[in-house]
Amino acid sequence: MARLRVAWRTLGCRANQYDTEMMKARLAGDRTFEIVPNGGAADIYIINTCTVTARAEAKARQYIRRCARRGLVLVTGCWATVAPEEVAAISEVGLIFTNAEKLRIREVVKEALSGRRGIFTFGPALVSDAARAEAEDGLPPELDEERIVHDSAHTRAFVKVQDGCDRFCTFCRTIHARGRPRSKSPQAVLAEVKGLVERGFVEVVLTGIDLAAYGQDNTNGNGVQVSLAELLWRLSELPGLKRLRLSSINPQGITPELVEFFQKSPKGCPYFHIPLQSGDDRILRRMNRGYTADEYREKVELIRDSIPRAMIGADVLVGFPGEGEEHFLRTYHLLEELVPLRLHIFRYSRRPGTAAAHFPEQVPEREKLARARRLRELGVELGRRVREGYLGRRLEVLVEERAGDGLWRGWSENYIDVHLLPSTEKGLRPGEVVEVKIRGVKEEYLLGEVD
Repeated sequence: MARLRVAWRTLGCRANQYDTEMMKARLAGDRTFEIVPNGGAADIYIINTCTVTARAEAKARQYIRRCARRGLVLVTGCWATVAPEEVAAISEVGLIFTNAEKLRIREVVKEALSGRRGIFTFGPALVSDAARAEAEDGLPPELDEERIVHDSAHTRAFVKVQDGCDRFCTFCRTIHARGRPRSKSPQAVLAEVKGLVERGFVEVVLTGIDLAAYGQDNTNGNGVQVSLAELLWRLSELPGLKRLRLSSINPQGITPELVEFFQKSPKGCPYFHIPLQSGDDRILRRMNRGYTADEYREKVELIRDSIPRAMIGADVLVGFPGEGEEHFLRTYHLLEELVPLRLHIFRYSRRPGTAAAHFPEQVPEREKLARARRLRELGVELGRRVREGYLGRRLEVLVEERAGDGLWRGWSENYIDVHLLPSTEKGLRPGEVVEVKIRGVKEEYLLGEVD
């Protein structure tokens, strides 16, 4: 009997991308299914959605309608979790399941194949006895149960070590989509990363919904808190692992202990993507971000004073309710001062169920567009300025893939995109770490020769 082909479309953050890889791993163990690469024709399409912005939801709708022309569509992720009825109103959707059901993807798919439609949650009979016993003891088992054995989308492996958030930013629906903060136990993380290294991954990127909260919830039940810095030190002892990196981390997570790891460990990759959102204190208070512009600046100064080669990235949200030109300019000037390597710019959109959706002084869309454009232009200029400082210097680069220009490309330890000149790239392979001398600067990347 022919195996059923299953394909994924994933929107949103690194944690969502990890969830997709985790679901693939669980389905791959069932000979009923064949996992097909992105873009491949399939019998079943699983859309893993995002709800951070209205644009993310609109893109999910496009994926759903496009995939429904070719096969059965299942929808999960954060949008499906916070607004399942809204997703169910799309006629092309077969079955909807929430983030909580991702671990049991095999049962979900089989239920869909049996004809089940609409919004689906598991009854007690579909939950394992062990999982039910742990839940009754008050221990959430799901994070330690989550594991990937491969990362089909990257040369680096992204490993989710934390989920959930309770910061209650007034613009964000994450608490509704991901629940309270919880951490994967250090033992489970070490076992997962060890398995990935044994399969050839030399760089691991730790990710989560709120990495700054790692270890604060005691999910392993023994009363011992292990900080993110301590977890990194333990991982650095694994033989064969060459690089450790963090994905986005809130400013509250930038501690002296964390910075010390990246200062002292040869495996630590010193790039810190720290969401800013606004450089104006009034707007930050309205957002409920929990820090001031000066406190954010102090975190960046701590990093740069300790690690001169470190790079900074930032997220910025423009057009938040009440943001006038003077508030926007404080954000603009703070970014000019801090010179991040890269900026991720988002336009505020009202999210149902959030406090900010009801705030007065909503900013016109045309003003959001104009401010986003100004920050994108600033980001290009600041990134170019950073890259120009590396002309003639050496960087270690993890070879990843062929770029659109035909050259091998990869990331430096401090997350600069480097393309390798053809005269020096012979014999390279993905996953190899090479030393490169920088010979040229392009708008979005560097050109280098392999030493």
